[in-house]
Amino acid sequence: MEETIFTKIVKGEIPCYKIAEDDRFFAFLDISPLAKGHTLVITKLQNDYIFDLDDKMLGDMMVFAKKVATAMKKVLPCQRIGVAASMCHITTFTLFPSMEWEIWISRRRA
Repeated sequence: MEETIFTKIVKGEIPCYKIAEDDRFFAFLDISPLAKGHTLVITKLQNDYIFDLDDKMLGDMMVFAKKVATAMKKVLPCQRIGVAASMCHITTFTLFPSMEWEIWISRRRA
């Protein structure tokens, strides 16, 4: 698999605003945020399909994302931190702050 922009970010070849990192995961602010604090959580293992990750890696990635989201909630003016999974060039969890009115609107649409 070819290197992606995310691989280069993890290697430090492309600058980013790092939020958290451990030996398997990396969290950084999105370059085009939808809201203040919009954060991407990625695996350092280049993988473009979330369901190719083994169960432990996938579970550990969510635990890492939860730690990042908990820290975000403490410093951002929001009611909750939302999460979305995507698989563009690498498995990514996107964390984004949600305000009370956004939660209310989403509940009314349901």
